[in-house]
Amino acid sequence: MRSKFLSICFSYLLIGCFGGTDTKPEPIVEPEPIVKPEPIEETDEVQEQAEALKFPSNISNHYISMALETGDINLLRNIMPDIEGNFRFRTLYSGAARNSLHFYLQHDKYLGWQYEGEYSIQNPEDGVLEIEAHLTESDVKFDIEMSYLEDNAGQWQMEIQQQVLSGTFEVAPTVPLTEYQLKGSTDTNIQIVSSLLNFTYQYHVYLPEGYQDNIKDYPLVIKTDGNYGFIEFSKQLELNQTKAIFVAIEQGPDGRREIDFREPGVSAYLDFYEHEFLPELQSLYRIDEEQRTLFGHSYGGLLVRSAMIRDKRSVNEQLPRLFRNYIAADGAYWYQEGIYKEQEDEVYGNQISFPGVFVLAGANFQGLAPQVADYKNALLQRNINDLSIFHESYNMNHNQVIHPVFSKGISLIFPRK
Repeated sequence: MRSKFLSICFSYLLIGCFGGTDTKPEPIVEPEPIVKPEPIEETDEVQEQAEALKFPSNISNHYISMALETGDINLLRNIMPDIEGNFRFRTLYSGAARNSLHFYLQHDKYLGWQYEGEYSIQNPEDGVLEIEAHLTESDVKFDIEMSYLEDNAGQWQMEIQQQVLSGTFEVAPTVPLTEYQLKGSTDTNIQIVSSLLNFTYQYHVYLPEGYQDNIKDYPLVIKTDGNYGFIEFSKQLELNQTKAIFVAIEQGPDGRREIDFREPGVSAYLDFYEHEFLPELQSLYRIDEEQRTLFGHSYGGLLVRSAMIRDKRSVNEQLPRLFRNYIAADGAYWYQEGIYKEQEDEVYGNQISFPGVFVLAGANFQGLAPQVADYKNALLQRNINDLSIFHESYNMNHNQVIHPVFSKGISLIFPRK
């Protein structure tokens, strides 16, 4: 059967959560930069503990990529429904003598957590590690036995509900996004003066490795709220092996975010994209006009909704569209919902083909998951020709969901070859 991949890495640090949401009726709080854990140094004491217990000492701050070769992945999904190939277990572990340590389910390369639990190490032996894990808020327990056949690889076996899953694993060092060095190039703090809106916006550009060495065109990914996380998202693109130009445009001054991203001001803001911003980018960089993607969070997700409506209207009128693909994280779809539905009734009634990908997700904790799910269901009922819609809900808060949705969207729009 097709292999499914999970990853485990060990240490005892914990990750904190932060809030902030465009959820009604709370005021908007902008996303804070996400704090990543610092790597733990392999101290002499830790090394001595590991050697005394004949425990493989090289797994601190490492991922262990596990390929499932025998067994049914649905056994895991019955316990943790969100598990897919791009999810991983991550625990933070240092020192072999500790018990009741925490583990989390991590989405791809984002250090935000889906599920939480505790684990303990049972009877470490030479070359063999036995782990007992227990999910928080559940009676489910399972055991993992890892047998090292060489320094960084071996075979694993897991027992769930008296059924066995097994496969191979490979150890690789953890590379936190904070430490990863970009291979591509960046140009920051570029300004564009909009004559349409009479405002100046600042944006930042990432060019993938090798851009200067060829003449080909590249996909474009635009992120709203570009004053947050430009370098971090650029790193995510590289770690996902996505060769694309990434542009993060900052919100305008004087509270322009609430004007530009929502009705009634969003139409003028998208005029700025069509007549000023995108033409400037196209003139400066080699961009594939058929592969432009818009990513937004919260009110930015509402902007994505408006961009889709505008693009469908353009397609109906046989005019060029702004974007082909869309990613929305915990969009604020509660806002003036009736206005958007009227617009969608107008444009989506025409069954002209609207090819593209739309990835949207909601946050279950202090987020907008119910509204996001309602919006997704309404779109599906419209049977929009050739638009692929992907939806998930994450057990995260409003701000934490940004990175997993971006990573998921990029992997679906630009699958690895």
